[in-house]
Amino acid sequence: MTRSELSRLAVVVSGSVPPDTRTRIDRGENPRLDFTHLQSHGATIFTRDSAPEGRAFLRRTLGDRFASAEAVAEAADRFDAIFCVAEDIGVPVALALRLRGKRTPLLVGVHGHYLVNRKFRLWALAARHDAATRFLPLSEPIRARLIAEFGIPASRCHTLCVPIDTRFFAPEPAPEADPPMILSAGAAQRDYPTLIAVMEDVPARFRIASGSSWIGEATKLAVPETCTMGSAGSMPGLRALYAAAAMVVLPLQDVIHASGYAVAMEAMAMGKPLIVTRTGAPADFFRDGETCLLVPPGDPAALRAAILRLLENADLRARLGRAARHLMEERYGMESYTADLERLLTDVSRPPAQAQGPDHWVRRPRGG
Repeated sequence: MTRSELSRLAVVVSGSVPPDTRTRIDRGENPRLDFTHLQSHGATIFTRDSAPEGRAFLRRTLGDRFASAEAVAEAADRFDAIFCVAEDIGVPVALALRLRGKRTPLLVGVHGHYLVNRKFRLWALAARHDAATRFLPLSEPIRARLIAEFGIPASRCHTLCVPIDTRFFAPEPAPEADPPMILSAGAAQRDYPTLIAVMEDVPARFRIASGSSWIGEATKLAVPETCTMGSAGSMPGLRALYAAAAMVVLPLQDVIHASGYAVAMEAMAMGKPLIVTRTGAPADFFRDGETCLLVPPGDPAALRAAILRLLENADLRARLGRAARHLMEERYGMESYTADLERLLTDVSRPPAQAQGPDHWVRRPRGG
């Protein structure tokens, strides 16, 4: 994808972007994110800081977080398409465009969190009839829900997962530790009580990298001395923890929206074997026995068995890690992500009669 092609794409983020983000990425302190990568290829990024003071209609009426919707709607005629990275900002942008009478094609990322939200449901049921709106769910299970529950035409519902920076998160040599260290990370929808329940029966050290308020809740649990909890401190710090880990265990609550995708992708890009809970909306890259091991939700016995299986089988750990790294490089890196968007932008610019099937532009692995 060339810079000139992406210069006609607007990318909308609901929050603010710290002014030193690009500098920190260039210094290797932060990984590239989807919108920062698109910006480096010429896309225009809109945040809640983009709307000029005094003209932010939606900011005054609906709150500060809607300022980005006002800003992009005002500039809509400059772009071939507007890409909202998640549904929480997609609905405000759709409203702002409608208020201004704009028909710029709208691409809305769908993480699934808002599928039960009344306002989102009302908008989606109306938007299913709008040929200028495309839905970009993060996984096939979320796509299936959009089609089945909302009646979204399959031809306007395209799976597009958030990419991973495979240069920042890359395999690093690390000495084998005795006992081995097992890492878990993140806070949202984590089922750490189930993980803690198996620790005393596993010959390993555990590290839970989470700096959220959840740690305060965890102090109420009987956490073994073999477990250390706390923030990794920085993205390089988290990367170092991945590198030192024998495996990454991702215990999740059984939710029906995207959960744990970022940590899983980071671990897989680092070439680490992964154990993850099978939820109601599993990522497409969770391939049981190929790129990870899947366990049932809230099942300490199954989780314990999976951990012991990996600890006792170095060949299986190596095979899962290699396959995971290969998949992240092959299908979920930044370059593949921008190529997917290029094909999608080409499709949305065609008259409806010329548009192809729903998945003609989606990456396929080499050799099938």
